[in-house]
Amino acid sequence: MKDEKILKKAIEKAVKNGWDVFGWGLGKIKEYKDNGVLVGDDSRPLLRDKFLHINAIIFNHDFAKALNFKLKDLGAWCDEGKGPLKFIEKLLD
Repeated sequence: MKDEKILKKAIEKAVKNGWDVFGWGLGKIKEYKDNGVLVGDDSRPLLRDKFLHINAIIFNHDFAKALNFKLKDLGAWCDEGKGPLKFIEKLLD
């Protein structure tokens, strides 16, 4: 699965499980990219288009909780050496 699709599915699952992506006050997700998401609120000029890097999302504590990520899983994440999205892909099943 492409990184962009993994990120989209992970965000959708996290939101379904109670993660408030909009708690950052940045409006709605406009576009998914391989290395993050473009968010914004067109009604607020300073927040029209903001890019959230993937690390700001996947290392967010509440995001991890919403995906039922456990700290003990961190070793497996690091040991795989494939990057965090490939590990997160396993949490989507």
